[in-house]
Amino acid sequence: MNKLFQLVKEACINNRITSLDRNIEIVENLLSRKRVIDVAVLGQFKAGKSSFLNSFLEKQILPVGVVPVTSVITRIGYGEYECAQATFIDGRVDEIPVDEIDEYVSEVKNPENIKKVLWVDVYLPTLKQFEGLRFVDTPGLGSIFRHNSEATEKWAPEIGVAIVAIGAERPLSEDEIHLIREIGKYSPDIVILLTKVDLFDEGQIDEVMSFVESSLRRSFNRDMPLYRYSTKRDSRKYGDEMKDGVFIPLMRNFGVEFDKIVRYKSESLARACLGYLELGLSVSRKTDVEQSGLMSRILSERLNIDYIRKELLLLMTSFISRTRENIFQLVGPYRRILNEAIAVKFIEDHKRWHGNLFALSRTYEKWLHDLLTSEIGNIVESERPNLAGLLEEAKRHFSFFLTSFRERLNHRIQTVLGISMQSEEWVVEIREIRKPDIRISRASEFHLDLLWFLFPMFLFKRIFMRHFANQVPHEIEKNLHRVTSDLTGMVNKGIEELKDQTYRYIVNELSTIEMVLSNRESRTDEILRYIELIGRCLKDG
Repeated sequence: MNKLFQLVKEACINNRITSLDRNIEIVENLLSRKRVIDVAVLGQFKAGKSSFLNSFLEKQILPVGVVPVTSVITRIGYGEYECAQATFIDGRVDEIPVDEIDEYVSEVKNPENIKKVLWVDVYLPTLKQFEGLRFVDTPGLGSIFRHNSEATEKWAPEIGVAIVAIGAERPLSEDEIHLIREIGKYSPDIVILLTKVDLFDEGQIDEVMSFVESSLRRSFNRDMPLYRYSTKRDSRKYGDEMKDGVFIPLMRNFGVEFDKIVRYKSESLARACLGYLELGLSVSRKTDVEQSGLMSRILSERLNIDYIRKELLLLMTSFISRTRENIFQLVGPYRRILNEAIAVKFIEDHKRWHGNLFALSRTYEKWLHDLLTSEIGNIVESERPNLAGLLEEAKRHFSFFLTSFRERLNHRIQTVLGISMQSEEWVVEIREIRKPDIRISRASEFHLDLLWFLFPMFLFKRIFMRHFANQVPHEIEKNLHRVTSDLTGMVNKGIEELKDQTYRYIVNELSTIEMVLSNRESRTDEILRYIELIGRCLKDG
């Protein structure tokens, strides 16, 4: 294992294959530090990942909610005493109270990770029997790549064992297939956890599990362990099944399992290295003049990088220009429904309001704020699939653009050198849509409520109640426009991130291949030696 890794590392250094530096660093860390297996729980947002871990740990460590909650990776492992640490992107580490980790990891209290947290580590004495395992809670599907944080983006290859949570109400979407395929590059062990099984009876759950098993077999030509889970019914039984089937065997054979994970990552690294070595071998056999010609023919895309940037910018602008109109078409029809519902609610509730004008004004403002927050929040939640659809459409176009680029580049390599380069799967983050804030104007523009003593309520209450009722449609209209603007900003930010991710992928791929092609020294014998040695190590296992 160590021999293969050291060989690959040496080959990458000597042949300047820098795109594999991060994977080399991860394997090196695994070999040098205290042995830890990261058991990561991944899946769609609202798939029940945090709820599963809280239930399994028998402690409410992780924030949960009806909207996407987790925004930062949280790692939970054994410690002699209960404590937590927040590690920031700049390298700073702060001790934090365990009961306050939601201030750092939740989307509500740390929106878009504005605190720049890399991850949070929690240590629990109750995990003594699982010392060596580290349970990892991740943001929603792909969200380990969110917020343009390169530090967070690099965490995925560290996964040792992957538990993919799939909600029983929407089993095995295309995104989950992509996630499993991506995680398969880093982890030899993938476990499927079917959550929310309490939503269906036993017969229906058996059908869902059968569907998931057959779909996985068809997509990956392999079987994966499949468990069920619910936080509302039979949680202890399901938790024991996971413990007996997954976690205890990991502990019983910890050394063997750890070595298997390192071996798997080393072999994946070796296969990627071989692809670049094959490319370098073909180039090294050419004369300097031929190499210059190859560089020009293969990397003509490099000459057009400004053109690529402009094309991506045009594609992004095309989507952004339509976002506000699309969102208003989703939100606008709710105006009448909101007006009618809140008018009825006002008639019911205002009769219970008492006090002077100042007190009534504050009661009205809080009542309308809370009611609009709830009602508009429900609207956003019900339209979430359509909002996400706007980003999905943009993602499909950027994916098509990237696929076209890769096909052109690979075709040039195939035509010029007769080598087929394997393309990495492009997995990107789709931004989660959070609920916008609601703002309510003061009940009186002229602060009449400060002169409350001039308006005895037994005479003026009906007049002011009518004034409040007349304000409601304006507040609804204003907040619907605010919500439209907020959602437009969120979706457009997501589209911009998709554009940036596409561009970074293209630049990184071109830079790596350019570095391999620009090696002017004749290294044919050395490259052949590396190819032979790495191939022999892979074959010997």
